Amino acid sequence: MLRWLPWSIVLLCAYAGAQVQPILQPHQTFVDGSGSPCAGCSLYSYAAGTTTPHPTYTDASGLVQNTNPVILDAAGGANIWPDTSSYKFVLVDTSGTTLWTVDNVKGPIPGSSGPFLPLTGGSLTGALAAPSFQFTGATSESCPVGEFVEGWGTSGWICNTPGLVGAAGGDLSGTYPNPVVAQINGAAVPTSATLVGTNASKQLVTQTGTISNNTSGNAATATALAASPTQCTGTDYAQGIAANGNANCHTLSVPIIKSGTAAGCTTGSSSYDVCNVTVSFGSSFSDTGYAVSCSAVDSNVIGGGSSDALTVTVLSKAVGSVSVAIQTQRSNTASPSEIGCVAVHP
Repeated sequence: MLRWLPWSIVLLCAYAGAQVQPILQPHQTFVDGSGSPCAGCSLYSYAAGTTTPHPTYTDASGLVQNTNPVILDAAGGANIWPDTSSYKFVLVDTSGTTLWTVDNVKGPIPGSSGPFLPLTGGSLTGALAAPSFQFTGATSESCPVGEFVEGWGTSGWICNTPGLVGAAGGDLSGTYPNPVVAQINGAAVPTSATLVGTNASKQLVTQTGTISNNTSGNAATATALAASPTQCTGTDYAQGIAANGNANCHTLSVPIIKSGTAAGCTTGSSSYDVCNVTVSFGSSFSDTGYAVSCSAVDSNVIGGGSSDALTVTVLSKAVGSVSVAIQTQRSNTASPSEIGCVAVHP
């Protein structure tokens, strides 16, 4: 029994403190070809690219090896911790059929908690690719004088102008970034007087002088402001008084009346049959803003000695004519000899 003790110590020392980590998660679960838990399946672990068995471990200490193959539990799972080597894993179901083989599974880098270097310690081998800029166009390699590099795009550097600082000039005074408007087109901006507008040079001008309010009697009327105020004559009427005392005269609008007639049209013998005619005026209006009324001037007589019952409706208006519809209200033919229209434009 004692002669096996040294080998036990050697094996214990060989695997003591191995650098291990779980495959994605500490307790792995696997499914079979139908997607069900791979209960009782066997997971073989080999050195990458070989059929040489390579151990996995039951926990993070790396002291206790799993069986090889690992026999999965009823849920198709097991605790599987690899060391820092690269593995080949093969999953076989209970009937001996290989479900899958995955080679070159990387273990963690020594001294780290994952497949990356720790923030302290560790080393890298091989060449590193340094970051670089790649422009698609032949743009300048620097920004113009007075500008700075704000970034870069596919066509080159993105340049920007720094915010203005220092004393302001021209029509401004004070300093940037908050200058003060001191003048406009060379003229000083008034600071206390009332502004009334701009002059021919587009400079601000202020109110000058005062208007006395010490008037009485007739002097308080606009008439007193003019020696001989304009009077409205004829059909004109005063709409107001100008500042110089003259009356603002306007002409009284007189309605424009136009009329016209057209030969009537003959309706059918059916009740409420309709026919259309156009009645033209002697001259045209300037627009269609007039009111118009149309009627039958002379209705023919229908049998029985009674007059036609007709309806005349205005369909549309033009500046020189109107379109009307004539409708009979009887089951007889109606043919008024004339349709007359009168239009009034204000």
